[in-house]
Amino acid sequence: MLDTDKILSGLEALRRRINAPFLECELTPLPKPGITIDIDTPEKVDAAKEFFLNHPSGIFTIDRYSGIFLLYIPYVTPGLPLPKFHFMPCSAIRRMDGKGMLDRYRLTSDLSGEFMMSDGTCQKLEVCRNCLKEYTGRRMWQGHNDFTIGKLVDSTADLLPREYIDRVRMGVILPNEYPKNWVNISNVLRELKHWRCSQCGADLHERPGLLHVHHINKIRSDTSPANLRVLCKLCHAKIHPSMNVTDEEAEYIRSKRNS
Repeated sequence: MLDTDKILSGLEALRRRINAPFLECELTPLPKPGITIDIDTPEKVDAAKEFFLNHPSGIFTIDRYSGIFLLYIPYVTPGLPLPKFHFMPCSAIRRMDGKGMLDRYRLTSDLSGEFMMSDGTCQKLEVCRNCLKEYTGRRMWQGHNDFTIGKLVDSTADLLPREYIDRVRMGVILPNEYPKNWVNISNVLRELKHWRCSQCGADLHERPGLLHVHHINKIRSDTSPANLRVLCKLCHAKIHPSMNVTDEEAEYIRSKRNS
C-alpha cells in the first residue's frame, strides 16, 4: 500500500516552502487499465520471452506493478475444444516456444474470466492443467475444479503489490519510457531532498543538472517512490559506468560534499 501520510506530508512541506495556496482535494483510486496484447511480431515474441517467460515470480507479469497477465490462443476452431489459458510458462508453453509458435498467443490483464477471441466473441476458457501442476502457489486450491482466477490473484499478493502506476501504453509490451510528466517528478523529488545527493550529500542546488534521479530497477516508467533515488552525477556514474562525467564536473561535485 502507498504511504499516503508520508507522501502528503512531503507535499505539504513543499507547498509551504514555495508559499502555494492550500486547496482541498480528495484522493480517488484510479482503476488499473486493461491491457490486451497480441504477440504477433518477432519483437513482441522476444519481449515476451524476456519479461514474461523468465520473470522471477514464476507467473506472467511485466513487473511487480503490472499485476497478473493471462496467456491464451484467441482462435476458435469449429469442431475442436476451446483452448486453455495459461498464467505461467508451463511445459506446454515451453514446448510451443521450442516450436517457434509463441506468435499465436495473446496476453491480457483482464481477469474477469471472459476471453475475447479473434472472431469477436467472448468465451469462458478453462485453465491449463500443466500450469496448475507446476505453480508453486497451488496450495491455494485443492484441485482443478477448485481453481479460480481470484484465488490465483490471492496467491500472488506478496509477489505483486496491486499499486496502480500510470505508465502502460496500449499494445506496448516494453513499458520502459519516461512518463510525460517526468521533468516535474524529477524536480519535485530533488526539491524534497533539498537538492542533495542521497549517497554522498553533495549540495547541488546551484547546478541542478548535476543531480539526477536514478531508477533502482532500471525501468524508467516505474516512478513509485521506492524505486527512485536522488544521486549526483558522480555517484550515478558508479551504477552506470558508461555515463560521461567531465573532470570539471567531478571536481565541482566533490567540492560540494561538505557544504
